[in-house]
Amino acid sequence: MKQNYGFIADLFDHQYKGGAELTTRALIESCPSPADAWMANCNQITRQNLEDLYREDKIKNRKTKLIFGNFMSLDGSQMPVIMKNFDYYVIEYDYKFCQYRSPEKHEASEGDPCNCETRIQGQVIEQFYKMAQHVFFMSEKQRQVYAQRFPQWDMLNTTVLSSVFSKDEWKIIEDAKTLQKGVIRNKFWTFQQSDSWIKGSIDSEDKAKEISDNRVIAIENLEKMELLNLFSGCAGFVFLPKGSDTCPRIVIEAKLMDCPTVMNNNVQHVSEPWFAHGTYESMKEYLQGRPAVFWNLVSGK
Repeated sequence: MKQNYGFIADLFDHQYKGGAELTTRALIESCPSPADAWMANCNQITRQNLEDLYREDKIKNRKTKLIFGNFMSLDGSQMPVIMKNFDYYVIEYDYKFCQYRSPEKHEASEGDPCNCETRIQGQVIEQFYKMAQHVFFMSEKQRQVYAQRFPQWDMLNTTVLSSVFSKDEWKIIEDAKTLQKGVIRNKFWTFQQSDSWIKGSIDSEDKAKEISDNRVIAIENLEKMELLNLFSGCAGFVFLPKGSDTCPRIVIEAKLMDCPTVMNNNVQHVSEPWFAHGTYESMKEYLQGRPAVFWNLVSGK
């Protein structure tokens, strides 16, 4: 039976170049049969076109597998149709059981600890994830948060995927690594300038200024090669997110370029062996192997 892969998300990388969107793009590009992969924004998904897709699969002896990235704009009334009629997979980039997609932001905004797992949104997410063929997390710590919040979910249908980089991104990384040879690091420290609460830009800037005696460079709107070259030549990078950041790509890129990094415990993947004890070559091997891990689980069922 022919297989078809539908990637469904709020946004894709041609609409917004966030870490989730870049990982989704890398997975689409690594599809074993690219002609059989398609994309749709969540707001394009209706009950009628889901039912039409299901009927078309029957007629064409085809099996469509749906793969969800960020899906907060998906009409929740479509979920029962999806659970009943399709094999589907979820790539969990943050914490969708929480109305703020971050338990820490929830508490900072409301003044009370997040208990969204007990509310309707949390219960819907739990059921949707439990019924999925597989759920891919970005880090082990992220998966453990779900395990603690939803003890009735056995988590057997889950895997830690980590962030995924495309072949084009790896070409740029390898070119930047070659250019790095002989570069002498300057005394400036860097931090990420972002409007996102979770990224903790103000705290990171303050720490970078403290370390460097006010010699800082803000990272904002840089092309990939510019960012990597900056990591090659700066004294270090400060990244202090205010809440759980599941597997930030910028931290991985800094380490690939041997850039000293000051982080806090909210960077959730840093204790995993592939990162904590990784060299450039071992990290490259691990990260370049993630698309195969994903597709072996998706296309093999």
